[in-house]
Parts: sequence; structure tokens; C-alpha cells
Amino acid sequence: MDSKLARAAEDPLVKQDENLQLEQDVIVPLAASRKVYVHETTDFWRQMKTAAYVPFTPLISSSLTDSSAVTASSLYLSRYHRTAPSLLCKTNSSIIQPCYIDPSATIAPSAKIGPNVAIGPFVNIGEGVRVKDAIIMEGSTLERHACVINSIVGSNCSIGPWARVDGIPEPEQDTKEISVTVLATEVSLAAETLVRSCIVLPNVSS
Repeated sequence: MDSKLARAAEDPLVKQDENLQLEQDVIVPLAASRKVYVHETTDFWRQMKTAAYVPFTPLISSSLTDSSAVTASSLYLSRYHRTAPSLLCKTNSSIIQPCYIDPSATIAPSAKIGPNVAIGPFVNIGEGVRVKDAIIMEGSTLERHACVINSIVGSNCSIGPWARVDGIPEPEQDTKEISVTVLATEVSLAAETLVRSCIVLPNVSS
């Protein structure tokens, strides 16, 4: 920021504000001073386009994430499935890999989980629940026959019986439209409620 302000004082074409642009205000000065380096990787990568972007790790973050996080989660889970399957849950008739389920979570035998699902500590999933392409955070409860697809459920949420929380897969091209559904912390959905492709703020009950 100091270097940007200094350039703005010398160059009238440089706008004086408190915004930093990665390409103009960070990379260009680093390249000019020969302090920037290149790291080549053969692994997957993902551009951080949205402000709330948080890559998923098995130690599920309690921070609110966004649509990029669902895709990032699936990339990590797929890699672990190939390279370190012991980090994921064991496959059975109710689980379609890749999935990460915290050991403290409770999953009913008739629930169907996966693929690309991450379930945090002390989550309770009831009979007949369907979860696919989703992140379920700590302490949340999905009651019987609820459905969560292409969504993020924040911590300590409650989703009632036969409720449905879903979105659409994140689009390949940039768009301002909301794709996945995000429930913030401590959201409660009544039975048979439908929430689709939107963001629900904390402590909301329906």
C-alpha cells in the first residue's frame, strides 16, 4: 500500500485509493524488483475469484464459505481418494466416494451420502437423508428424508424432515448469479421447506 501511495504521488494517472489490485499493485512491483518467483505444480489449482473463498481441508473450517469452496472441496476429496484414501471414510452401501465424515458424526444406516461430501464434527444425519456435493459443518442436524445437494450448511443448523436445500453446480464461466445454496450458522428450516440457490443469513428460522 505504501508503494502504491508513493507511485500515486509521482504519477497523476495512478488513482489514489485504498484498494489493492493483485496484478497492478503487487505482482508488477515485485517483478520490477526481481522479488517474484514461479512455482510450477502438476497438481490441480483453482483461481480465487470470490471474496469468501476458503479451500476445504479435512479439519473443516467454521468460516462461512461460498460456491468456490464446494468445487475446491471436491477437488481435494478426489485427490485424497487417489493418494491417501485412509483420510476418507470407509465405503459402504450408504456412501459413494469420495467423502470425508468426521468420526464424531452420526449417520443413519438408510442415509445416502456422496459423492463429494464433507461432514464435520457432531453432525447428526437422520433416516433417508440424501447429501451430495455438499459441505455440512459442525453440530448441524439433518432430519429424516431431508435433501442437501450443491450446498454448504453452516455450523449448528437444523434442517427439518423432508426439507430440501439445493443449488446448481458452480458455472465454469464467471457469473454474478448465486449457484450453490449457503446456510450460515444456526439456521433452522421447518419441515418440507425448499431453499434453492441463495444465501441464508445467520440465526434465521423458517
